[in-house]
Amino acid sequence: MQESKQEDKQQNLFLNIKQNQNEEEFQDTGKFSCYENTLSCFGSIAGCLGMWLPFPCCCCPKPIIKVKQSYFGLLEKFGRYQKTLTAGLHKVNPYCEKIKLVDSRTYVNMKININYNYIIKVLDLKRQSVMTNDNISVNIDSVIFYRIYDPKKAMYKLSDIKASIEGLFCFFFFFNKNKYLNKELTYTCLRTICGEHSFQDLLEKRDVINDQIEAFIEQQSSNWGIYVEQVFIKDMLLSKDLMNQMSLVPISLRKAETKIISSQADVESAKLFREAADMLSSNAAMQIRYFELIQQIADQKGKSVVFLPLKQQESQN
Repeated sequence: MQESKQEDKQQNLFLNIKQNQNEEEFQDTGKFSCYENTLSCFGSIAGCLGMWLPFPCCCCPKPIIKVKQSYFGLLEKFGRYQKTLTAGLHKVNPYCEKIKLVDSRTYVNMKININYNYIIKVLDLKRQSVMTNDNISVNIDSVIFYRIYDPKKAMYKLSDIKASIEGLFCFFFFFNKNKYLNKELTYTCLRTICGEHSFQDLLEKRDVINDQIEAFIEQQSSNWGIYVEQVFIKDMLLSKDLMNQMSLVPISLRKAETKIISSQADVESAKLFREAADMLSSNAAMQIRYFELIQQIADQKGKSVVFLPLKQQESQN
């Protein structure tokens, strides 16, 4: 089930990539000014000299830039997007062109710093307190796995791509129309979805809740060039008072079981005493107990008085 779901998500991802290949919404087709064209010409000359000079020169930098595997390169000329570059060596104009590198690998919610022009900033959010539908307050920590499949959208539609809180992640990256992180939307997502379930469901149906959160995030992030692979609820913490109250439940159950067992034992012992009393009420049993009593009196030192029982008929005569 999980594998088929991942395959469907991969197919949707490939369709999105294919649809976005011909998009030119970020490409600026405007003409450059005379100064920009002049600077571009000088940059081309300086780049050619930089390739052939045997020594480094600050005026003639080398025009070759390497894009590493699993990275995308966004080529900008005078700050205008031109095209997306794949892994390999690329020639650029050192005076007017610039490459921004975007990592397309899967991110886990950790503090990540990339030593390039593109930096994934860190936003630390506190654990989210969620009230379940059975009125139990739970602090939830979650983890999310995502990666960038369309670097143009991720770079130019978002001002920040936020990730993680202390390696556990308890938020989901959402951005409003003004390209700033909307914390309240993040909190609302987690509280709304988890608030529809009971605490027992949070413990037993994590996969279902993870899928609901993941589907909500995909709706928001699909237009940003971000692919959400998986979302997990990693840990749930209860308040101390609630934990103490819940710890009393098994103790009370054990006490109740002990009382039930004790009561059952009392019933069984009462039955045994009843049977023993019935057996001891017979004449033969009373005669045996009488002889045992005489033996005990005879063993004692000193004078003893022994009462001999008479039958009822002899006593009447």
